[in-house]
Amino acid sequence: MGRLAAVATCTLLVAAACQNGDGAARYAKTVAEAVPRIEQSVGLKFKTPPKLEERSKEEVYNFLRRELADSAVQKELAGRQAAYRILGVISDSLELRKLMLDLLTEQVVGYYDPRTKVLYVVKGAAREAAGIVVWHELVHALQDQYVNIDSLLHQRDNDRVTAASALLEGEATIESLQALAGPENARAAEAMFSSWDRMRESIRQSKQVMPVFSSAPPFIQEMMLFPYVSGAEFVRRYKDHRAGKPPFVDVLPGSTEQILSSEAYFGAKRDDPIAITLPAPKSGTVTFQDGLGEFEIRDFLFQHVQAQDEAVPAAAGWGGDRYMIVHTPRGDGMVWVSMWDSAIDAVEFTSAMRHAIGIRFPGNGGAGAQEGGTRWDTYARSITLWGGDLAGHPTVIYVDVPKGSPTDLIDRAKVKASR
Repeated sequence: MGRLAAVATCTLLVAAACQNGDGAARYAKTVAEAVPRIEQSVGLKFKTPPKLEERSKEEVYNFLRRELADSAVQKELAGRQAAYRILGVISDSLELRKLMLDLLTEQVVGYYDPRTKVLYVVKGAAREAAGIVVWHELVHALQDQYVNIDSLLHQRDNDRVTAASALLEGEATIESLQALAGPENARAAEAMFSSWDRMRESIRQSKQVMPVFSSAPPFIQEMMLFPYVSGAEFVRRYKDHRAGKPPFVDVLPGSTEQILSSEAYFGAKRDDPIAITLPAPKSGTVTFQDGLGEFEIRDFLFQHVQAQDEAVPAAAGWGGDRYMIVHTPRGDGMVWVSMWDSAIDAVEFTSAMRHAIGIRFPGNGGAGAQEGGTRWDTYARSITLWGGDLAGHPTVIYVDVPKGSPTDLIDRAKVKASR
């Protein structure tokens, strides 16, 4: 969901902390103060002066609506909606496009548009919140003068885009807060960076400030928070390992696993993801395909098993994954192939999946399926879970189709994998 969340900068951390204000006026003084301090904090100079303009709430809403009306974005939203419904992390009635529009409209106080190279601030925004957003977005403007933000956030790989978004947002969050605090308050800024769990909980409970966010499915809430919270944690670790070099001009993290795991990114050998290619389905029509990545797998498992000590280790050891949404005469089905670092990792993930399926469909105990897999039949769906070795990697295949549809959607022998 990285590209969708990056349509505009969602000022979640700011919105939770700043509830009142008498409106925003002009920001020339703020920019003049912020630019040299951000340059000092980041360690890079602006190549050209940043541009800042105000936009009305109506103009921002129309901008967001146009972005979400883009055909590629609509296809992505429809595909993810189908996947998330099948995985049971959103309801069958939730319309993801409307939710995203409502979320972004509610949260946005300001945003940097890499296409126009302009930082926009919403007219009438709370003065304190808007001032903090200007600092945050100026970091994005600086980043964009050294890397192409637009291209980073429009790759056709959900997990890679989410990782890039986490780096950019985490960097903007940390550097803007450090620059705002100044050297004399560095210790207080550091204390703020160590309290992300409290900040996350504060945001979730901000029902008066962000009613749309507070009522969104927890899976979506976590996805919206990830770039800011986990991204900031990654950037803090980066500074510990490679002080003096901005992370966005280094080798970018290629997966959320590398955002979450120090060893995966900072280890002697980076743990790059396995690229999985799925064969055409035996029946039905492919309408969308992508991957979840370690973070979304962790998020998905937690929403069902409600235990961090089960979801987190079950998603660790992720090597790569790919899913397809397949339209059948009876409705949408899903085939999801995940590969793991070791057989033990695959078994741990399989165990958590069995637990999650059992919670989702109580009273539909798994029955033996062909070739060592397990099958569940509910009143509306047929589900299979298979584990084995494919292309030299421990592999788990999850299939969920409308009842009465064949569950052998793909030829396993034709799955390809490469690094």
